[in-house]
Amino acid sequence: MLPVQDASLSRILKSMMLFMFSISLLFLLTPLSWTQQHDMPGMKMDVPAAVEEPAQAAQRLADKQESEFNHHLAGLFVICAGIFILAESHLARRWPLVRFAWPMCFLAAGLFVLVFSDTEIWPFGPQTPWYAITHNAEDLQHKIFSVILLALGYVELC
Repeated sequence: MLPVQDASLSRILKSMMLFMFSISLLFLLTPLSWTQQHDMPGMKMDVPAAVEEPAQAAQRLADKQESEFNHHLAGLFVICAGIFILAESHLARRWPLVRFAWPMCFLAAGLFVLVFSDTEIWPFGPQTPWYAITHNAEDLQHKIFSVILLALGYVELC
């Protein structure tokens, strides 16, 4: 009776992996969200926008592309970790070291987010880490999530 259960478990595992893969493709292939214009209290919407110089527009575009790349790469690490978590019981029979794959994905994502998420912070930019996390909520959020990823990866490896 054990081989029948193993076959059904394998079928369930394959269908779960196919489902996760299709959901991942759905999110990867959907267009980016469009901004919506809302009337905020105290904001005057009839004021014409300031004309942006070409150098400023190029810098803003470069920052946006860098941010999108960072989010996509960190998300790819997390998706890979999820696939390894789902497939660990099946793959660990053949390759025992696969149990270290998803914690390594978390560690890689955590290190990447810690170092490369905010390039205005040292070692790439002029700001100190303390100044950045005390004056910018987004930088603080990136550092908190990187510490969470690093802690989860470390705990599972040890």
